[in-house]
Amino acid sequence: SLEATRTVRSERGGATRLHPVCRLRGCYCIVGPSIVPSDAVAISERKRIAILTGPTSVGKTEISIDVARSLGTEIVSADSMAVYRRMDAATAKPSAEQRARVPHHLVDVADHTEPFTVSDYRDLAVPVLDRLLDEGKLPLVVGGTRLYLVSLTTSFAPGPEPSP
Repeated sequence: SLEATRTVRSERGGATRLHPVCRLRGCYCIVGPSIVPSDAVAISERKRIAILTGPTSVGKTEISIDVARSLGTEIVSADSMAVYRRMDAATAKPSAEQRARVPHHLVDVADHTEPFTVSDYRDLAVPVLDRLLDEGKLPLVVGGTRLYLVSLTTSFAPGPEPSP
């Protein structure tokens, strides 16, 4: 069930907000404000995204598919290894069958021989989130890469280009 089991506080812009947290088999689902559509928008005007996060091997993928289907939405991966093509064995990437059940985004989007930064992730994720929100859907961001999640929920300034 997605009933809130507790709330978490977030402090942004001098305001304290409570967000419901649902605990599902070792995963946490939080629905709260995102940076979408832009960092400059006041937090009260930001649109909401759902985030399902937790440690590796707790069942986030199966839970996310059930939740996405019940919400009529799509999944945006926040897994730093799932972005790489041809890295199926070393990751908990959703299978082709799982991806066929619910549309997944940001899976197999980068070549493992090329650098892929959190800024690259955010540049790909924000347009997907914008589209889903424009369609009236609650985007479901799923994964355990905290920096990817932070880049979608707080103001984010990309650092300098990496040096070779």
